[in-house]
Amino acid sequence: MPNKERNIGIDLLRIISMLMIVGLHVLNKGGILNNAEVNSPHYYVAWVLDAFCIGAVNCYALISGYVGVNSKIKYHKLAALWLQVVFWSVLFAMIFREYIPESKAFETQFNLFFPVYNRAYWYFTAYFVLFFFMPFINAMLGALSQKQLKALGWLIFIFFSAAQTLWQSDVMLTNRGYSVLWLTLLYILGGIIKKTELEKSVRPWLMLFGFFGFTLVSAGYKFAGDFWQWKVVRENLLSYISATTVAASVCLFLFCARLNIKARPFRAAVKVLAPHTFGVYLIHTNAFVFAYIVKDLFVDYLECPPLKMGALVLLSMLGIYLLCTGVEMLRSLLFRLLHIDQALASAENKIRNKSKQKA
Repeated sequence: MPNKERNIGIDLLRIISMLMIVGLHVLNKGGILNNAEVNSPHYYVAWVLDAFCIGAVNCYALISGYVGVNSKIKYHKLAALWLQVVFWSVLFAMIFREYIPESKAFETQFNLFFPVYNRAYWYFTAYFVLFFFMPFINAMLGALSQKQLKALGWLIFIFFSAAQTLWQSDVMLTNRGYSVLWLTLLYILGGIIKKTELEKSVRPWLMLFGFFGFTLVSAGYKFAGDFWQWKVVRENLLSYISATTVAASVCLFLFCARLNIKARPFRAAVKVLAPHTFGVYLIHTNAFVFAYIVKDLFVDYLECPPLKMGALVLLSMLGIYLLCTGVEMLRSLLFRLLHIDQALASAENKIRNKSKQKA
């Protein structure tokens, strides 16, 4: 019998990735990067932190491919995600429209129930479309040989990451990673890692070294461009699609995939926190929260000494993550009490059974 136990390292990476995503928003939407004086100590600290967080979305998408490539596609899970998105969209709309009347200009009530079509959350929009292609992608990867899988992985990296990094242009129309195409490519890469069992052939600490190395190269490139006033895109390596970011993301992924944490309290904590990471994303990136709470919320950190500012950013990341996780747990409890997931699963089973009968 195959071992179906969850990979605790992958669950841990879900948590780490979401902390990094929160970090990106603290630094960017929170106003730190835009207000830090160029080439100041605060500027260097802020951009180094950004460099270490930039691969978060890549890691999250790699996880989808890694765990999904051998899994049966269950459409009730997508429906559950849709309801989760709608829940937070409607709830925040009600709260903000009550206390901040001008927020009514954001969206119509109708659009709140169709988050994919108004791109309320770009990642969910991309994932929603990708979900319907997963059975075909999985079948394709399952039909390829080990040699073909590795070749496909390298082709994706060369044409959609390395080449675009060298050309300093999004010639493959990946929208710098904010697209269905990029999410699909990362899903395939995650599936390739699973199919080839690449994580079993690497040295974990070498992968961790690679993550730090590629990340520092990305930050160093930006700082060099700032210092010497290069006529290039100085943030070229600090994007989802850059070669160094992709390489760093894969290294971090492989490092976590190899982790074998045996401490029961730690494993228990990871198993509790990991399923709620998507809720953390939905809560803190809600359009109302972004516009009326997060925007420029952390600018005052720039008045602190650089290292203290960095520590405050890390503490803010953790605080936002834990707060959103706690709130998301309440939403999850409510859905369980209402038996929503069970109802959706039952509905899918009935539809599948009827389809089989007609066939």
